Amino acid sequence: ATLAIARYLVRFAGKLTHTVRFCFFNAEEQGMVGSNVYAAMLKAAGAPVKASICMDMISYNSDAAQIFEIHAGYSDPAIRDLNLPIAKAIAAWAADLGTLAPAQIYKGTIGTNGADRNVYDAAINRSDHASFHQQGYPAVAVSEDFFANLPSEPGVDPNPNYHTNSDISIDSAYASHITCAIAYAISELAR
Repeated sequence: ATLAIARYLVRFAGKLTHTVRFCFFNAEEQGMVGSNVYAAMLKAAGAPVKASICMDMISYNSDAAQIFEIHAGYSDPAIRDLNLPIAKAIAAWAADLGTLAPAQIYKGTIGTNGADRNVYDAAINRSDHASFHQQGYPAVAVSEDFFANLPSEPGVDPNPNYHTNSDISIDSAYASHITCAIAYAISELAR
């Protein structure tokens, strides 16, 4: 997905106001090692970061619901508020594309799993976007349908092979739709 977004955005070379960097981080499961180092390096250099969008698990989908999540929540409401325009841009592009269900935007400040996305965001401090939050930068994580859904929504569709070597299921169309929404949002945010 990252490489596909890079291929799309190359057409905007020299036309964007903001620099777009494509990063691949190592050791997320061991404490976000790579992203922690990178975000701290940016902060130490005084680098301005308008947005960080981390894709974490975007290709498992076993039903027709096409639900995906955008995690903009954080324990500090001021940082969380910086994340919301990023989430809204991705959600708006996904809606314009018309192939995905409306984005589930998690904007809570409590890092536990709960269906009220205004209160809870179970992805707080659980993926590479957290490294940027910890440095005061706006960031979101985009993922497949993994955490609690509202009672009015279809049931949650978590990957049953999560963190196993049998995790080989890829819904390429679903992942492509998420990737496109993110690519378009980045081209908008970087202008």
